[in-house]
Amino acid sequence: MCDDGGDRKSVAAAANAVSSDAVWANNAEPKLLVVHTDGACRGNGTPRAVSGCGVWFGSDGDPRNVSVRLPVPPHSNQRAELFAVLLAMQTVLAEIARGCPEGEADKRNRETTGRVLRIVSDSKYCVLGITTWMAGWHANGWQRRAAPSGEAARQQKSGSIAEWVRRKAAPLAPAPLVETAGSPFLPVANLDLWKRVWSCTRELEASGTALELVWTKGHAKDVGNNAADRLAAAAIR
Repeated sequence: MCDDGGDRKSVAAAANAVSSDAVWANNAEPKLLVVHTDGACRGNGTPRAVSGCGVWFGSDGDPRNVSVRLPVPPHSNQRAELFAVLLAMQTVLAEIARGCPEGEADKRNRETTGRVLRIVSDSKYCVLGITTWMAGWHANGWQRRAAPSGEAARQQKSGSIAEWVRRKAAPLAPAPLVETAGSPFLPVANLDLWKRVWSCTRELEASGTALELVWTKGHAKDVGNNAADRLAAAAIR
């Protein structure tokens, strides 16, 4: 299974539920599992920062819920948000493995095909990273194109924005890795976590489980987001 980032106990404890459609679907839609994730960071951007992650599976009594401090420094809000998403995927993968032991891949695929894991996050960094940017980063050797500056930035503002948006929206077919003036390639930030997320998405795909990422406004009226926020905040008290 994809690397758990040094938090095996949290993942194992959360994966005790039986891998069945009855347990999987936590809403009115068969085969759909909706999970809310959130991250919290005290002292974000300082050497004293400490962050926590929350994962909420639809009810406060669900044994798969997670509230844990980020176990892989450095601490930041973005890393906490991303690790919470990673924990959600790891927990689901552990549950699939528990229901279908190693060596029974055919059974696993029959039982999980058609299932959908929908992760809801208030982090655009996580949602856009997974749905829009990550495939391009992977194809380009985990490098990203730097934001334009100077003349490139002026062109973007004065009429090239449509092309810029088109390229930003099509990372699955990335341009060749050729550095141009004003647009260098840089290493992807939080690469240790992004590689684990990539691995988990591949494992979910191999299991026949579709992954959806949905953005929601934080600190608003989303019950699931507020529950995940409480779990993340509790981890750093």
